[in-house]
Amino acid sequence: MICDLPTAMKIMRGEWIPTVTTTSTTTSTMESHMHQKHSTGPRSNAQLNILRARAIPNQHIGSIFSINNSFTTTDETFHAEFRRLAAQRIKFDKEGWREIVHITEEEFSATWKYQQVVGSSTGHGCTSITAEHDPAVSLVNLVQGTVLGLILRIIFPGQTSNKNDGLSEHDRRKEIFHAAKYINTLWLASKRRNPGVIERLRNIYTFRRLRAGLEKLIPGNVLNGIPIKDNNPLSMILPAYETMWRVALLCLVEVNFQRGLDTREAEDAAGIRLKQKKEESKYENIFDGFLRNPTKEEFNRVHTICTTSTTPDHDHSGTRIDQSISCADIINETLRLYPPTKRIYRSLPPSRSFGKSKLGEGGTVAIDVEYLHRSTAIWGDDALLFKPSRWRKIADVDVDSNSNSNPNPSRQGLAGTIDIKRAFMPFGAGKSLCPAQAEFGPMVVAVVVGVLAREVDKMGYYCERVNGCSSNSKLGVNGEDEGPLKNGRTGFEGVYLLPRPK
Repeated sequence: MICDLPTAMKIMRGEWIPTVTTTSTTTSTMESHMHQKHSTGPRSNAQLNILRARAIPNQHIGSIFSINNSFTTTDETFHAEFRRLAAQRIKFDKEGWREIVHITEEEFSATWKYQQVVGSSTGHGCTSITAEHDPAVSLVNLVQGTVLGLILRIIFPGQTSNKNDGLSEHDRRKEIFHAAKYINTLWLASKRRNPGVIERLRNIYTFRRLRAGLEKLIPGNVLNGIPIKDNNPLSMILPAYETMWRVALLCLVEVNFQRGLDTREAEDAAGIRLKQKKEESKYENIFDGFLRNPTKEEFNRVHTICTTSTTPDHDHSGTRIDQSISCADIINETLRLYPPTKRIYRSLPPSRSFGKSKLGEGGTVAIDVEYLHRSTAIWGDDALLFKPSRWRKIADVDVDSNSNSNPNPSRQGLAGTIDIKRAFMPFGAGKSLCPAQAEFGPMVVAVVVGVLAREVDKMGYYCERVNGCSSNSKLGVNGEDEGPLKNGRTGFEGVYLLPRPK
């Protein structure tokens, strides 16, 4: 496990690769196993080895989902074309961002109505809701359904609404819910090495059901001309969807519900918590401003808000304090505490030394992004707190993550020695930086969180973990309410939105 920043950056920048250009017309055993096309002609060893270093650890995901994208390919031409297409699909002007807000509102509304109709009969999460809690809405299902519906309409514009695919809105929503469920099941299965025969057959069956559902949602002619294996839309859907839904969920809880998710207190007490939130937290005003004017300028605009020790960003004193915070600060802090990818895996050649780390016979190393994002040596003693205002201290630091030099040595990590911006890598770093990093990724999360927070509050619902859904009612790590939330795939099972007590 790689937990020191200099070593992590050397690996991400590809400093272990010789910069020799060669010609290759053969296909490696690994590439044949992954069913990759292999182009001929001049090839850069550096680029090929960077792709191979990423593709080998991702074979299990490529295999179980039968996908072929920049995370699984070793073909330079395909990699470049896939990134070009992805960048094209996520580039929007001001009117485009207004349309994304509108689509998100539509997807939220459809998801909310569907959950109201089907209730707990969907088979997702907790199934022990009693009549006194109806109508309850699963928080995870609400976020997943909204995000997946949004992603489908962004990647395949104009082709996934009921007007085009012949599905009723109810049936479309049902297929989206099932797709989210199957994706989660298969993703968890991909983490288990050497599964037995029965599990492998079950995974094949689940995958076929997932593909069948996606074929109903996305007409086949939409996929013509898109460079993906076997016309499998998951090659494009998974990177966007898996990056977004958990980040949006955790951000929503941090800024809108503020840990009021504990069954030890009665519903009246929960109502009191919400009233306190409405009076003392102003985060929703920042998101509302962004939704009205969804531009990068508004995303970065600094707001002065008043907070107390009952809000996530506080000094524990209980006194009212002014904070300067932007929407970007809130999203960056969410991405810091809850990076979309906790660990970045690379397969490196044998006998490579990086500081204190040596591979010996070669193998796969894991860059522990979550550790680097929560390290007190980098971020200070409050590293485990959700504190968006910390980003005001580093907002004017501009450091190229591909560079070895620090252009301004006086502005370093909050703890004093490590450049804080190099330690922040929610979308990767170096030669594998995600094209969504600059604008789309952070801004679309802000849109989703803003819409969900506004609409749930408008509906008069609050968030609660329902009795009987989990042996542990707390959502913090290690069973604590302080510090980061649990960010595993099952950490929010049994958390529901309930009508606020009258």
